[in-house]
Amino acid sequence: MSLSFAPLLGAANLPAQKLASAMSEATPSQQLEMGWTAAQQGDFARAGVLLARLRADPRLARSGNEVQANAYELEAWLTLEDKRTEEALALLGKAQALTPDRTYPRDTQALFHARAGRPADAARTLCEALAWNSGNASARFEPALIHYLAQALRDDNAALQPLLQALFDAQWTDQGQDPQYRWQRLAELQADAGQAEALQRTVARIDQPMPLLQLSIDRRFDAAMAARATPLSAEAALPAYVALLRGNVQAHPNQLPRVTALLTALLQAGDNAGVLEASAPFADATPAFFAHDDEGMMEIAWLLNLRAEAQRRLGQTDAAIATLRHAMTFGTGGHASISQQLNLALWLADGRQPAQALALMAELHGISDYGKSVADLVRVVAYQQLGDTAGVERATAAIAARTGNDRDPYLHALLAQGRQDDAAAEVIRRLRSVDTRQNMLHDAQQYGDIPRWPLAAKREVLLQQVLQRADVHDAIAAVGTRGQHALYPFE
Repeated sequence: MSLSFAPLLGAANLPAQKLASAMSEATPSQQLEMGWTAAQQGDFARAGVLLARLRADPRLARSGNEVQANAYELEAWLTLEDKRTEEALALLGKAQALTPDRTYPRDTQALFHARAGRPADAARTLCEALAWNSGNASARFEPALIHYLAQALRDDNAALQPLLQALFDAQWTDQGQDPQYRWQRLAELQADAGQAEALQRTVARIDQPMPLLQLSIDRRFDAAMAARATPLSAEAALPAYVALLRGNVQAHPNQLPRVTALLTALLQAGDNAGVLEASAPFADATPAFFAHDDEGMMEIAWLLNLRAEAQRRLGQTDAAIATLRHAMTFGTGGHASISQQLNLALWLADGRQPAQALALMAELHGISDYGKSVADLVRVVAYQQLGDTAGVERATAAIAARTGNDRDPYLHALLAQGRQDDAAAEVIRRLRSVDTRQNMLHDAQQYGDIPRWPLAAKREVLLQQVLQRADVHDAIAAVGTRGQHALYPFE
């Protein structure tokens, strides 16, 4: 609930009699501040009472347009909380009419549509807001909103491409970091739409290692990559990228997204000791510190996950498992952090601890379709060890029934069962689909030596055998390339 003024933190919490006195003495702007403060604290009933008192104050009509617009905006938020989305949007329209030069009412329409579960409408209104005024886009649109829209629209290219293009053109950043994995996805959509000039502009901006790798291994981008003013490989880009991220963290040591980005790049560079050093200040963090910050909880969970991966790669197995268990405690709403829960379950299953892996998945809260596929892969690996053939078949069928990249774990489920012919067919199927080709080409590359859990190592051997088959080799060559890269990616 962004405001154009700072809230009065105490007045909104006064007892009713003192509040009435304070309201009578306060200016309309100050009364609004009290209402916003109550709303920001989650006391919507009190905010409604405060707003009603303000509406009854004849001075409001004599106040400037911005104060009256702010009153409509507060009323819009309260109306949205009451699940009356259309009325809330209409109130934002009134605020916009009073203050046509302000971006806030236009921008907030996108957030209201998102809150109502209308991602396509949210993307459309966001694009309209940026078309009207593209300035200061990073401050106006939070990363959480963009992440939600990108996820919700991942299978709706007609809505996703204009959104990404608008953000790209407005030079939107994710808390100061250029989200080039978003521009990589935009490049895919442009390539598939035959938009060569737009594609070249997008590719020219990309200079981060993993997006560069993805572009270099996919033939759709050959012409755009060749047209770059200065050729740049993923390996060549990595040192400068790490240095940039290190500088970001030194300047903003407590901004978790910047720390997480640095840790990811250090893992990619194979600098596991560097990961431990950079993550050490956060190793003893507790969920209580992030009690009212869901985004912070998710960030610290991933930060600790990266630390655990570095420990695992260094052979510090017990410490790695302990760190990942600690990362699990940073879930929201009193639940385990689902991504870390699934990652640990797969570690345990691949480490020949099937019963512990299955017990860990007794309750999976807030799981995505892709997460469900990872959970089913855990079941396949665990049931294989327990001799539960029916359980393996059920879990394998569940993954096979999913679509797009949500089905990615199916390949490893087949490999876990030694079904190499079926695995080869799955690789070829994924390569032939524009929706799954990028992920499959990424998985087909040869990277630096990364230690694996015992059963994961067995699957990797089988995967390399599948990738060397003539039919699979031809399928890769038809759409991309396969090569050796001095990188150590973390999935």
